[in-house]
Amino acid sequence: PLSVRREHKLRDPDGNLIAKYKKKMITNFRSVYYLEDGKGHRWYEAYGEFMDFRFNVKEISSEKIIAEFDKTEKWKSEIAPELLKH
Repeated sequence: PLSVRREHKLRDPDGNLIAKYKKKMITNFRSVYYLEDGKGHRWYEAYGEFMDFRFNVKEISSEKIIAEFDKTEKWKSEIAPELLKH
């Protein structure tokens, strides 16, 4: 499969590199992000389910899911009530 990644760097206020995160830009209907140290060792992986409405964050060393988040929660709690007012 074809895969392209874009890289972003996280720095402290003094400009020191803390970590990098990369996003696979071309995947089949879901996004994948990686957080790694300055030497390229991956710490975490976040991957979206179909169409990226839900994400799971996995710690790579233990293979455990450490977090989950759902983009539709913002829609249900913040956006939809505002639209229904009008």
